[in-house]
Amino acid sequence: MKRIAKSTLAAAVVTVNALFSTNSVAGPLSELTRVNVQKLVEATVPSTMSIGKIEVKSVVADDAKRTVTVDVNETYAYVPFTHDSISRLVKRVAHDLPQQYAD
Repeated sequence: MKRIAKSTLAAAVVTVNALFSTNSVAGPLSELTRVNVQKLVEATVPSTMSIGKIEVKSVVADDAKRTVTVDVNETYAYVPFTHDSISRLVKRVAHDLPQQYAD
Protein backbone atom coordinates (compact mmCIF):
# COMPACT_ATOMS: atom_id res chain seq x y z
CA MET A 1 0.00 0.00 0.00
CA LYS A 2 2.85 2.39 0.83
CA ARG A 3 4.32 1.94 -2.67
CA ILE A 4 0.98 2.76 -4.32
CA ALA A 5 0.58 5.88 -2.17
CA LYS A 6 4.09 7.09 -3.04
CA SER A 7 3.41 6.50 -6.74
CA THR A 8 0.21 8.47 -6.49
CA LEU A 9 1.99 11.24 -4.60
CA ALA A 10 4.64 11.36 -7.31
CA ALA A 11 1.87 11.74 -9.89
CA ALA A 12 0.40 14.58 -7.83
CA VAL A 13 3.75 16.37 -7.73
CA VAL A 14 4.09 16.02 -11.50
CA THR A 15 0.57 17.38 -11.88
CA VAL A 16 1.33 20.34 -9.62
CA ASN A 17 4.57 20.98 -11.49
CA ALA A 18 2.86 20.95 -14.87
CA LEU A 19 0.26 23.51 -13.86
CA PHE A 20 2.46 26.33 -12.60
CA SER A 21 4.49 28.89 -14.52
CA THR A 22 6.79 31.48 -12.98
CA ASN A 23 8.15 34.91 -13.82
CA SER A 24 10.63 35.43 -10.99
CA VAL A 25 13.96 34.08 -9.84
CA ALA A 26 14.03 30.39 -8.98
CA GLY A 27 14.14 29.48 -5.32
CA PRO A 28 12.11 28.90 -2.17
CA LEU A 29 8.92 30.87 -1.79
CA SER A 30 8.14 32.72 1.44
CA GLU A 31 7.60 31.05 4.80
CA LEU A 32 4.04 32.41 4.75
CA THR A 33 3.41 30.58 1.46
CA ARG A 34 4.85 27.37 2.94
CA VAL A 35 2.61 27.71 6.03
CA ASN A 36 -0.47 28.35 3.88
CA VAL A 37 0.29 25.34 1.67
CA GLN A 38 0.88 23.31 4.86
CA LYS A 39 -2.69 24.07 5.97
CA LEU A 40 -4.08 23.06 2.58
CA VAL A 41 -2.14 19.78 2.57
CA GLU A 42 -3.23 18.98 6.14
CA ALA A 43 -6.85 19.54 5.11
CA THR A 44 -6.58 16.65 2.62
CA VAL A 45 -6.03 14.14 5.43
CA PRO A 46 -9.28 12.39 6.35
CA SER A 47 -10.27 13.18 9.95
CA THR A 48 -10.47 9.46 10.73
CA MET A 49 -6.79 8.90 9.91
CA SER A 50 -4.17 8.97 12.61
CA ILE A 51 -0.93 8.87 10.63
CA GLY A 52 1.27 11.42 12.37
CA LYS A 53 2.35 14.93 11.53
CA ILE A 54 2.21 16.01 7.89
CA GLU A 55 4.90 18.54 7.07
CA VAL A 56 5.41 20.67 3.98
CA LYS A 57 9.19 20.95 3.93
CA SER A 58 9.42 23.55 1.18
CA VAL A 59 7.66 25.27 -1.70
CA VAL A 60 10.18 26.06 -4.43
CA ALA A 61 9.76 27.88 -7.74
CA ASP A 62 11.97 27.03 -10.74
CA ASP A 63 11.82 29.45 -13.68
CA ALA A 64 13.81 27.26 -16.03
CA LYS A 65 11.45 24.32 -15.58
CA ARG A 66 8.37 26.54 -15.13
CA THR A 67 7.38 24.63 -12.01
CA VAL A 68 6.50 25.07 -8.37
CA THR A 69 7.43 22.02 -6.30
CA VAL A 70 5.79 21.25 -2.97
CA ASP A 71 8.00 18.91 -0.92
CA VAL A 72 6.18 16.98 1.83
CA ASN A 73 7.42 14.45 4.36
CA GLU A 74 6.90 10.71 3.89
CA THR A 75 3.92 10.62 6.25
CA TYR A 76 1.84 12.19 3.48
CA ALA A 77 2.32 9.02 1.41
CA TYR A 78 -0.24 7.33 3.68
CA VAL A 79 -3.05 9.66 2.60
CA PRO A 80 -5.39 8.00 0.10
CA PHE A 81 -5.44 9.91 -3.19
CA THR A 82 -7.94 10.04 -6.01
CA HIS A 83 -7.79 12.05 -9.22
CA ASP A 84 -10.46 14.34 -7.76
CA SER A 85 -8.63 14.92 -4.48
CA ILE A 86 -5.38 15.67 -6.31
CA SER A 87 -7.16 18.05 -8.67
CA ARG A 88 -8.80 19.89 -5.74
CA LEU A 89 -5.46 20.18 -3.94
CA VAL A 90 -3.70 21.53 -7.04
CA LYS A 91 -6.42 24.17 -7.50
CA ARG A 92 -6.32 25.20 -3.85
CA VAL A 93 -2.53 25.45 -3.81
CA ALA A 94 -2.54 27.44 -7.06
CA HIS A 95 -5.12 29.83 -5.59
CA ASP A 96 -3.01 30.32 -2.45
CA LEU A 97 0.31 31.00 -4.20
CA PRO A 98 1.56 34.54 -4.83
CA GLN A 99 -0.11 36.10 -7.90
CA GLN A 100 2.81 35.55 -10.29
CA TYR A 101 2.49 31.76 -9.74
CA ALA A 102 -1.29 31.45 -9.84
CA ASP A 103 -1.44 30.50 -13.54
